[in-house]
Parts: sequence; structure tokens; C-alpha cells
Amino acid sequence: MKKFLIFVAAIAIVGWVFIGITLLINRSDSNTPATGVASINEISTKTNTPRPTPTRIQPTPTPSYQERCNLSLETIEYDDLYRNIDSHQYRTNPMEFTGEIIQVIFIEDGIYYFRVDITPGEYGIWTDTILVTTDENTISNTRILEDDIVRFCGKIMGLRRYESVLGAEIEIPHVHMWQLMEIKNE
Repeated sequence: MKKFLIFVAAIAIVGWVFIGITLLINRSDSNTPATGVASINEISTKTNTPRPTPTRIQPTPTPSYQERCNLSLETIEYDDLYRNIDSHQYRTNPMEFTGEIIQVIFIEDGIYYFRVDITPGEYGIWTDTILVTTDENTISNTRILEDDIVRFCGKIMGLRRYESVLGAEIEIPHVHMWQLMEIKNE
């Protein structure tokens, strides 16, 4: 029993020493001498001190493809497009194209398919064909016909293969038109 009472007394002494050291450390910031006892005002001041609220960094919204079409756009030569079609730069940034519609392929489920030559040549002859897809909302009731010259903003989708009328397999760059910027009738 004596050992038990000595054990309890030792724990009490260690506890009081711990509390006293804690109060001394907390008071070491202030200009008042340490007495080992904190007043009620000091305790309530320390516990009620408002913590600064963290500021949240708001992410900058990424403009949509349609919005980026209104910004300055890059153009690309056909050879660079064909060689580097899988480049991150070309696949993520909208590009501006100007070309002559050489064929309206078909309209299916509101999607328009065009073959467009994008390299102007001598005597008004255009070369270097790409496949352009778009939906009816993009061209907004504008009839695009063969021989029209169009300027548009689009996203490069990759290479597309199809079979020609004579059975040859053709592979050309595929661009999805996001915005029709200008159309001229030839």
C-alpha cells in the first residue's frame, strides 16, 4: 500500500512540474516576469486568438476551343502538319486554316464532312488535301459548296484513312472545324 501511495504522489509531482514548465514556456513570450500562474485573461486571450484564414488560390479558367479561336491563332504548312500530326503543340492548340472546298463528302447525323485543299498554288489552283468535319451548329445555316474558299479555326484530330472510289487507300490529316471565320464564293 505504501508503494502505491508513493507512486501516486510521484505522478502528481510530475504532473505539477509539467504544468509549471508549460506555463513558464507560454509566458516567456510576454514582458511580465514568470510567476508560474496564468491569469484568466491571459488564458482566454491565448485560446480565443483568431487564426488567420487560409487564402485559396483560384485556378485560372481554361478558355474553350471556341473562345481560343478568337485569340491569335497559329497557321501550319501542310508538310509540317503531316509530319508532326501527333505533336502535343498541334493536338492541343487550335489552328487557323484557309483553303478551297474540293468536295462535300456527305452529311450524316448533323455532321458535315469536307475535303479541303489548304495550300494555294499558281493560277488559283489549291493542293494538299485535309479532311474537315464539323457540326451544323458551327456553320450556322451557311451552305458550303465546292470551290468555296473558307477560313476556319479547328482542332487537329490526327490522320484519317479512307478508300477512294477507285479502291486506293488514302491517308490525310483530319481537322475538326470549331469556328467558320470567313467564306468566299469563287
